Amino acid sequence: MTSTTRSAVARQWVKVGQAMAAQVQRVNDHAAPDAAAELRELRAVNAALLDQLEDAQALINDLKDQLDEQPRRVASSPLHAMGRGQGVGTTSPRRLTDGASGRPIGTQTQFARLHGVKPYTISRLVSAGRLQVCGRYVYLDQPMPTKGK
Repeated sequence: MTSTTRSAVARQWVKVGQAMAAQVQRVNDHAAPDAAAELRELRAVNAALLDQLEDAQALINDLKDQLDEQPRRVASSPLHAMGRGQGVGTTSPRRLTDGASGRPIGTQTQFARLHGVKPYTISRLVSAGRLQVCGRYVYLDQPMPTKGK
């Protein structure tokens, strides 16, 4: 090999090396941020969220205290508890009634117990629209639907 051929090959290898170095530099520039910096950032976000949680919990506690201080307004509630002989020392179970119609309401499980069927049967009837509901409660005074209707 002559010296001109060697210098031409050397120049080619220099160019290849420079291109590889440029590619490595581009990959390093677009690489993910440093793990320690990312961890610091996540910890800062976590601390901010914990502060927000503490503020929200304090607000919830204040609202609970306000509710405890206010007298209960049973008549204005659309759903209110009604029981026989309400007062001190009563042992009768409280029943929910619909404030608008005065009809007794209860859970789907209570309705199932009243009619001696499985709770999933009542759930299916509610989903099919065959039982009247008041929000998430079922009217307890309605008859069990028959299969033909």
